[in-house]
Amino acid sequence: MTTQAQNKIPTTQKSKSVKKIAPKKTLAAAPQDQSGPLLSMEEAAAVKALAALAQAQRLRTFRALVVAGSQGLTPGAIAQQLDLAPSTLSFHLKELTNSALLSSQALGRNLIYRVDFLQVQALLTYLSENCCEGQSCEVSKTAICISADEVPKPKIKVKAKTTKKETDKALTELVKSAKSSTTTKIKSTVKP
Repeated sequence: MTTQAQNKIPTTQKSKSVKKIAPKKTLAAAPQDQSGPLLSMEEAAAVKALAALAQAQRLRTFRALVVAGSQGLTPGAIAQQLDLAPSTLSFHLKELTNSALLSSQALGRNLIYRVDFLQVQALLTYLSENCCEGQSCEVSKTAICISADEVPKPKIKVKAKTTKKETDKALTELVKSAKSSTTTKIKSTVKP
């Protein structure tokens, strides 16, 4: 049996250990000037983000939030949509938020979770940084993920009275320009 005196350590022998907590690092650097890369990501941050997505329920949760876009979703809406238990979903949302792929915002009594599209873009840029062995390719390092409601809509100018020939020509131009660019503008060359 030990006595109380044996359990007590004299104060001169006690060591004072202080744990220093390092400040939390952000996963992506702040955007740079337009001439340099948009965002940079460290390898450890990329591994953390990919590890967060490497689980089926988290991947489905992430994809549901991508579809929701900038509006985001409440945990209740996500749980109902994906048929997940609230405690399970809470764990997955925490993991995705800790990987910096999601952000949350308190709105009244609810939390709204949204995808951090700049973080996703930083991850995609990191993954495709040296693609195609230096050859030009389709991957754009300056493209930014934007939600569907922010994508410019094609603009078509149509006169009040058009002939079938003019309409066919406008549609042909629309198809050609849609293949060549993301924004489409058609200008009629037919005079009234």
